[in-house]
This record gives sequence, C-alpha cells and structure tokens, in this order.
Amino acid sequence: RPHRGAMRRRGDRIPGRRGYGGVLLVPCLFHDAYRYWLLADTGAARTLITPDVAFELDLDVQTPVRQERIASVHRVVSAPVVRLASMQIGAQRLTSVEALVLPLPAELRVDGLLGVNVLEHFRTTFEFPQATIVLR
Repeated sequence: RPHRGAMRRRGDRIPGRRGYGGVLLVPCLFHDAYRYWLLADTGAARTLITPDVAFELDLDVQTPVRQERIASVHRVVSAPVVRLASMQIGAQRLTSVEALVLPLPAELRVDGLLGVNVLEHFRTTFEFPQATIVLR
C-alpha cells in the first residue's frame, strides 16, 4: 500500500489546467525529478502512466510487479503494473505507488491518469472553473 507523510490540516490547492474536452490535468512529480501532467480520473481504479513515461523513469516493464487485466469500454487487455518510488502532487507526497503502463490516445496530450488508488488517500475535491484540485 502506498503511504504518505504528515499532512497539513487545510486543503492543499494544486492548480492544474483544463485539457481536451474540459478534463482536469494535474501536475505530478515522479521520483522527485520528473514532472508530468496526469488526467484526474475518478473512473480509473488505478493510476496509469504511458510507456514513454515508464521508459523515462527507467522502470522495468519487462519484469513488472505483476500483470493486471484491465477492462475498458471496448475490450479487456493485460497491462504491466510497475511501482513508482515516489509521487508528489502539490505538497502531498506518496511513496511506493502502483501504476499501470498503457498507451493513451495522443490527442489527450497527457502522460497518464491519476486514478482512485492515489485519490482515495485524500478527501479530494475539484474546482473545475479554476482548474484546481484540492487534496485534504
């Protein structure tokens, strides 16, 4: 299970940006060094990163933690699950976060999906007009 450090009492407001079709994109820092834009997706059970991100982070997709079967709207695919050493959203930092590695449509222009396995660690609210995610 991912774990996190001490949290501030009031919400951490993280400015993002609106993407394709009005979705909310959130800046996330992986391994304390690499910044990516993830689409906040409460409909995704797991956080997901693209193969390009996995390559850049030097994650071994050939020998993953495990393979997981993922049901999308159209089909069921098998995807490797990798472990991110750390992931930071605003001031909130999680370690040992599992993520699926799967390609996403290029037109989304995102590096991954921010799924429920991360969002459930917080009381998460969205302020869409301000393109902001609030984590408490």
